[in-house]
Amino acid sequence: YWDVAQPEGICQVGVRYINQIVIKEEVVRLGEYFNCDFTRPQVLPDTLGKFNNRMEYIYPELVKLILTYASLPDKTGKSRVLLDIDVAWISVDRLLTIDQGIEKANELHKTEKEAFEALITDKTRSLFS
Repeated sequence: YWDVAQPEGICQVGVRYINQIVIKEEVVRLGEYFNCDFTRPQVLPDTLGKFNNRMEYIYPELVKLILTYASLPDKTGKSRVLLDIDVAWISVDRLLTIDQGIEKANELHKTEKEAFEALITDKTRSLFS
């Protein structure tokens, strides 16, 4: 591609991990599984149905992490949760070479992994074994 298109450089690099976490219970306390739980005002019921939350976190050096935390449909009596982590470096005035782009992708992967580990609890980790 680089030889044919001859771009001036790379202005955007991103990594995205879309995680579907299945919990074998229909009703769960999300705070037991995730560290991105909602704070519920006392006037609202204790039981949450569907939810969808999107947050953007700004890091130094032109990096942004977009987190989508949402319920997913399930007809089997389980709870399914989406933990979508999209990390990107975007620049309009600084271009990277191919090698720098690969290095940046590796850095973003580390950022994503740190975020994922921070967002889940040991109870969630036990689901993966």
